[in-house]
Amino acid sequence: MSNLRRFGLFWWGFIVGDNLPLALGAGAEIGLAAWLVHLGLNPWWFLPAAILALLAGTVLAEARSARGRRESRSESERPPMAGEESGATIRP
Repeated sequence: MSNLRRFGLFWWGFIVGDNLPLALGAGAEIGLAAWLVHLGLNPWWFLPAAILALLAGTVLAEARSARGRRESRSESERPPMAGEESGATIRP
C-alpha cells in the first residue's frame, strides 16, 4: 500500500470514523458558520448549538435503530442470561 493511500485512509478514519452523516453535518455547520462571519455577523453561538443538535439527532437515530433491532429479535435469538449457558442455576 502506498504511503499516499495510507495517509488518506488515516485522515478518512480520523475525520469520518464510522459516522459519515455526522462528519458531513459538522463540515456543513463549519461552512455555514464561516459564511455567517463573511456576512459580517458574529455567530459565536451557532457552532456549539448546531453541533449539540447534530449530536443529539444522531444519538436519537441510533437509539431508534437499536430499539428496532432489539424488538425484531425473537425470544430464541436473545443472548443467554448469566448462568444459562452453563446450565447452572443461581441460588440465593
